[in-house]
Amino acid sequence: MRIAIRADASSVIGSGHVRRCVSLAHALRQSGAHVEFITRALGTDAAARIQAQGFPVHQLPAPGEPAHEGTPPLADGAGVGWQQDADETVRALRRADWVVVDHYSFDARWHKHVGSKLGARVAIIDDLADRPLHGDVVIDGSLAADADHGAKYRKRIVNGSVILGGPHYALLAPPYLHAPPCTVSNEVRSIGIFMGGTDPAGLSEPALRACREHAGFTGPIELVTTQANPRVQQLKALAARWPHTTVAVDIPELSAFFSRHSLQIGAGGSASWERCCVGAPTVALVGGAGQIAVVPQLARAGALATLPTGQEPTAEAIGALVRALMDDTAWRRALAGRARELVDGRGAQRVALKLTAETVRVRRAEREDSDLVYRWRNDPVTRIVSRNPEEIGPNQHAVWLGRTLADHDKLLLLGEVGDIPVGVVRFDRHNPSTVEVSIYLDPALHGLGLGAALLCAGEEAARIWAGKNLAFAANVLGGNTLAKRMFEAQGYRFKGALGRKRA
Repeated sequence: MRIAIRADASSVIGSGHVRRCVSLAHALRQSGAHVEFITRALGTDAAARIQAQGFPVHQLPAPGEPAHEGTPPLADGAGVGWQQDADETVRALRRADWVVVDHYSFDARWHKHVGSKLGARVAIIDDLADRPLHGDVVIDGSLAADADHGAKYRKRIVNGSVILGGPHYALLAPPYLHAPPCTVSNEVRSIGIFMGGTDPAGLSEPALRACREHAGFTGPIELVTTQANPRVQQLKALAARWPHTTVAVDIPELSAFFSRHSLQIGAGGSASWERCCVGAPTVALVGGAGQIAVVPQLARAGALATLPTGQEPTAEAIGALVRALMDDTAWRRALAGRARELVDGRGAQRVALKLTAETVRVRRAEREDSDLVYRWRNDPVTRIVSRNPEEIGPNQHAVWLGRTLADHDKLLLLGEVGDIPVGVVRFDRHNPSTVEVSIYLDPALHGLGLGAALLCAGEEAARIWAGKNLAFAANVLGGNTLAKRMFEAQGYRFKGALGRKRA
């Protein structure tokens, strides 16, 4: 499967779009997809950074005269008009199965044009809901009012897109799957500051001054930025005024940075979800229009601290908030705990699997799969819809697996997408012409279309195993309406809890 990603970075729009798209690209590659990027030369080294991660890049030419289109609200961030960009993107790609676009400057016109010209499905990464969108999938990893992303996009989606909404889909890099949590100590021992790769709002300086001049913090401070930040030399000069103050430039990956400091100060872009994942107590600032959808919602959820709406992010105001957090350990612990509840680090993997679900393949399960199958089977999400809802012990599971693998009337298959195991499907032969199917997924991967794809792949394998004229039976508990709908969509006809599918 070929997937193209269109994203930009500049001193105006920041680097968060490219950062989260690279995270998604890693998950897509693990899912078996070929991934390539399209980015425009907008005065940063975005193309080189993407290539350094091992992905091919088509770099569109730098803009000439600025294009002022007026719509969407952030249209000027692309440097050129939507039609020019769409045409250049199509010429650069020629073909793709999916086009993923992460750009506030493009609306339904761009989405529809590129998708139709390439014959590709379109996935749109967004969190603003400020313009018409025309895609097959909309990915919004932010919180929404009342957790209702359908309501958020009701007036924006023009073609019935599937919405993947909420921090469950936050696009984080692979290290966040196993990143160590931040330790919340009784006192703030060090502070980390990261205002995004380019810091378009210039918030790094007031944040540093806030800590030293207004909050009275004398411990170590590590400020992280990139060479694309036009103020990097001024920040280094400012940091030199105080001991234990360092400026780190172009750190390739930030999970350890977010984990090692007692308190973080940052802009409310994609890094907000990275801080949440490690449970870093955070003072977050709005560094641009694209971050308005993130900071207030996380503040209302109790996952970060921020300035009151409308208050200018001056060094004095930031310093007062930093001081308040320094003095209140319970507050910092509460922020860290709530943040970690929201983000588990698997968002990029979920999105990648949604886009590549149709490529599920199956193989015979082996004894080496025992721990994985055991963990999935014993998860409460699986047990609640199982005929035997009781938790089983490891010895009981090992005996069952051994018997199942040795039984010629049972076929146990593990489903995979690329290198990612996603679920289990089992066939029990009742007679020469009928088998009963049982299926369950990794409990963290529901709602992505994997169940139907796994069922289809499993049925094909079962026909090879037991005969092409095979009939299938499924027994679904009365309350498991989602599973029943999935089976019905694949041709099963139910009478009560029992469904059948003829050859």
